[in-house]
This record gives sequence, structure tokens and C-alpha cells, in this order.
Amino acid sequence: MVTPELRSSWSRTEQYLLQAKALVTPTPATTGALDEVAEFLEHNELGIAGDWLRSIVEETNWESVEILKLLALAEASMGRSAKQQVLDQRLTQLLGHTHETKLPTA
Repeated sequence: MVTPELRSSWSRTEQYLLQAKALVTPTPATTGALDEVAEFLEHNELGIAGDWLRSIVEETNWESVEILKLLALAEASMGRSAKQQVLDQRLTQLLGHTHETKLPTA
């Protein structure tokens, strides 16, 4: 049974992923992959969408603090702490100070 809390979590995660996706500049090399991300999101395959989007970002926007923060929030929202920590480490490198992603409280 899908609880209201789970639906809220899915919605929050989807919004983080959609915001991150919107910040990726489409290029001939990324357009197909971004279409795949959209398809995964449409089918509520949030983890797969996150993995694909992160792969695109690693190849094209690995310096984008804003995108990385959104991806880290999505990972935190999905409870994928190992993946979140890798993104936090990258953010720490880019920002020059320790970064730890925390989900906003309601």
C-alpha cells in the first residue's frame, strides 16, 4: 500500500530530479539520454532516472554546484546515502569547504 508519506517522498525526489535535468544544457550528445531520463521519471523509476542523470552530469556538468546539490538531495530523498556521500564529496571539492546534504524539514 502506498502511504501519503511515500507519495510525498516520491514527489519530492521527482522535483529534485526534474530541476537538475532542467539545468543540463541539451547537446547532440546528451539529448537522447535526457529523453531516457524523462521516460524513467514518467514511469516513476526515480532511482534509474537519477543514475542516468548523474551519468550525464559527470560527463558534461561535473562542475555545476547547483546540479550536484539537486542530485544529492534526490539521492538523500531516496535514502541512497552512499551515492549522496559521493556527490557531497564532489561538492566539498568544488566549494572548498565541507558540504553535507540535508533534506529540508517540513
